[in-house]
Formats: sequence, structure tokens, C-alpha cells
Amino acid sequence: MCEDVASSWPRAFRGILRGTGLDGFISIELAPGSVVLHACPIESVGAMLLEPSLLGPGVYVLLGIDEEQPEGRQAIVGEGGSLQERLAAHASDQRCDFCWEIVAFSGPGAMNDTIRLILQRLLLDEIRHNGFARIANRHDAERHTGGLHDVTAARALLEEMRTLLRLVRPGLVAATTPPRLPISARSPRAPRGVEEHAPDWVHLEMRHRGAHATVSVRGGEVVLLPGSSILSETRSTARWLLARRRELTLTRVLTPLSSQWLLVSSMVRFDSLGAATAFVTGGASTSSRLTWTPVCDD
Repeated sequence: MCEDVASSWPRAFRGILRGTGLDGFISIELAPGSVVLHACPIESVGAMLLEPSLLGPGVYVLLGIDEEQPEGRQAIVGEGGSLQERLAAHASDQRCDFCWEIVAFSGPGAMNDTIRLILQRLLLDEIRHNGFARIANRHDAERHTGGLHDVTAARALLEEMRTLLRLVRPGLVAATTPPRLPISARSPRAPRGVEEHAPDWVHLEMRHRGAHATVSVRGGEVVLLPGSSILSETRSTARWLLARRRELTLTRVLTPLSSQWLLVSSMVRFDSLGAATAFVTGGASTSSRLTWTPVCDD
């Protein structure tokens, strides 16, 4: 593996390796680079948490044995403003007893809140699609709505992380960037979990900036269900969206839940999932394929 990496890797790297076996950890970075990879078995997490760079922001992956499939693996992907606090909390959480290895990336000068959320989402998708481990996050990471600058910066950081992972945890993500067709070349598809000609209702949910909405979909029918919460802030100037929200507020279908969210008290119908997405997010997003996921019945 090391020979393969070295032959295709024109960049230098530097790092430290402390301890051996089950009582050590490794920190490694490209030279020059923007992120540092830290990895250790769970038994030596205490020593790794003393690293000063873990006081800052970053993203992390907890790896362990899959409790549902003993021969498989599961992973939790997270992010935080202080890696030390987040990882210490996980290490003392009984729900993370499955974990046998921690991989974390720190980047004090490169990871603002938005970039961390984008990286968390990208890592979740890559680990899931690459098949290395089953994702065990209790809640699906929020789909980001970052600007072009943050998305570009996050993807550049991911390429650094991909290179470092080839040394420390090969197979966790793809060795090279998966090809992405331009939007214009993609064939239109229904959102995940929805069959284009499904005879039955399908239930989907979306989490966005604290809002949690649920819809029922059948063919072209989309119904936002009571009990859903939507963002109170409206970022769009679309007339139909402003008029629809104003009408539903006057009829008390939308009532204040807090300063940030509104509660939906009755069913609200839409012509498409894109319209429902814009309604829930206040116009921040209209991509139905990226935001809605199937509701787990269990």
C-alpha cells in the first residue's frame, strides 16, 4: 500500500507517531497543507486529546464493529467547534461502545461552521457509497446551503483528507474523486425513496437548520403533514412563496413555535417536492433530491 501511495503522490508529508500497538496515536499532514489527520485506537484517545490542535474545530469519524452485522463495520461521522470536547463526550458515551478507532481532522484556519457541515455531509455520502461501513448516525447530517466559496473550499479540503486517509485508513473513502456528471447531463430522477409511478403513499422527512418536516408523496401529490416545523425566516422573493406563507399564517395553519421556526397545524398541499422544499426552508433550497430522505418506520 505504501509503495502504491508513494508512486502516485508528488507531495511531501510530515507527522508524529507516539506509542505503539493499542497505546499510541498518529498525527499526519501534507507539507504544505490545511488539515491534520489524527487517528488512534479508542484505548489511547486520552493521549490523543492532549494534542493542542484538537482544541479547535474539525470533523471526525468513529469506526467500529457493526452490532447488526458482526462481520461488518459501522461509522459515525460528526463535526464540532472543539474536537476535544466532542471526542471526549463520545468516548464516555455508552452508545459509542462499538467504537474501536477514531479518525479526526483538525483545521483551525480552514474550517468554519459551514465548511464543517459540508465536509460532514461529503464524508457521510462517500463512506456510505464506498461501502466501507454502515453509517450509524442517529440523525442524518443537515444538507448544507453554503455558497460557492465554501463548497469549493470544502471540496479542496476533502482531497487533502482523501490523500491522508490512503495512508492511515485505506478504503474508508474512494482513492480518487468519484466522477460527477454536470447537472445538464444527468437524467431527471425522483427523490430518494419515491417511485415515479408508485401506487402507495411514501413518507419522507427533511431536517434543515433545526426545522423538521415530513411529507407524504404519491405521484404528483405532495402533502406537508401536521406537526412539521419550518423556518420562519424567508430568504426568497418568490411571490407565490410569500403569498402562501402569508395566507397560512392568517388562517392559523402556521403558528409561531419559536423565533426561528413555525409549526404546521394542518395539511398543506403542493404540486411538487421542490415547492415543498422551498416552503420549508424559506426559499434557501429548492433541490428536492438532496434534501428529503425516506422515513424509517421502525
